Amino acid sequence: MALLTWLLVHRDNPLHVRARCRAHGPQTVVGGPGTSSVAGLRRHPDTIVIGEAENLMEKLTRDLEDHQAAPVYRAGHLSGLDETPFA
Repeated sequence: MALLTWLLVHRDNPLHVRARCRAHGPQTVVGGPGTSSVAGLRRHPDTIVIGEAENLMEKLTRDLEDHQAAPVYRAGHLSGLDETPFA
């Protein structure tokens, strides 16, 4: 599995990485600011996370472990600092 972040400055690079992953088999999950602003993105990764992932990670990881990930996960709200994990 490949987890990719996509910033607008990267533009086509994640699509290139996704094509290489597809050639070798890993499932891809793409998130980051670029996911909601690049036309045509939805036909490339296996799963897209739109918005802040903090409030989606528990469901996303559970779904990935169960091999039942949805094509798109969309954050319902902006995460507050109390929802942001700190290492």
